[in-house]
Amino acid sequence: MNYRDIIVFDFETGSRNPHKTQPTQIAAIALHGRKLTLQPGGTFNSEIRPLSDKKAIEAGFDPLEEEALQITGKNRKDLAKAPLPKTV
Repeated sequence: MNYRDIIVFDFETGSRNPHKTQPTQIAAIALHGRKLTLQPGGTFNSEIRPLSDKKAIEAGFDPLEEEALQITGKNRKDLAKAPLPKTV
């Protein structure tokens, strides 16, 4: 049996449509493949700066929805300071 490490990802997004939403946060953990324990230094978490509503629509994405921001506890002001997707 193969016991490679397992990486688990979690995304927070800014709208309901899974095909057109923008990510607003990504987190990941690395688990030992056999013990299923957290690997040393095996965590990552970062917010992601979304496109402005206008640029999102032009690029074919949904703009951020206020309801999604409320559910995830995020706001536009803080997200505007987050790193760009390419950096994350």
